[in-house]
Amino acid sequence: MLMKGKQGDFVEYFAPESPFTEAERAKVSYVKSIKNWNWTIATGWYSKDLDKLIAKRQDDLSNKNDTKLAKIIALSLTFTILFLYLSLLLSQVLTKRFKQFQHKISVDFDELEQTKDTLQFMAMHDDLTHLPNRVKLRDEINRNIKQAALTGSKLAVMFVDLDDFKKVNDLHGHSMGDQLLVSISNK
Repeated sequence: MLMKGKQGDFVEYFAPESPFTEAERAKVSYVKSIKNWNWTIATGWYSKDLDKLIAKRQDDLSNKNDTKLAKIIALSLTFTILFLYLSLLLSQVLTKRFKQFQHKISVDFDELEQTKDTLQFMAMHDDLTHLPNRVKLRDEINRNIKQAALTGSKLAVMFVDLDDFKKVNDLHGHSMGDQLLVSISNK
């Protein structure tokens, strides 16, 4: 069988029996004619040997590809594990930070609530005696009047006045006057 190539011809034939071969074997030769020199150059190989060579090359390439694939898989697995580890580490750091912020916010809200309660108490009570001031007293009296009207009960309001209290401050000083007011308010 004759096959035309770009610059020469491929010839497929059966090689005759030789002392080194047991029977005829299929052979392929490449033949090229060099016209300027009047030469014909040829090279040949046995089809069976070519098939073995191609099979060996395929095995080598397959092994090489398998090795490269194993390396790629190992590298991918390494990067995946590293990425997962870093992701877990980052999530732990973020969780810790979030809990710290959450605690700080809780503490801030508690402080804010305490401050609000303190300011509200200060706005409605006397600083020295901690008794309700006039605003709180008026609110309490109005609330109790409404409650008494709803229940049909009676309400009494009593005012206590300290006569000549200014004299106590003048004679014994303001700190003694403050102590007297605190003592009377606790009774």
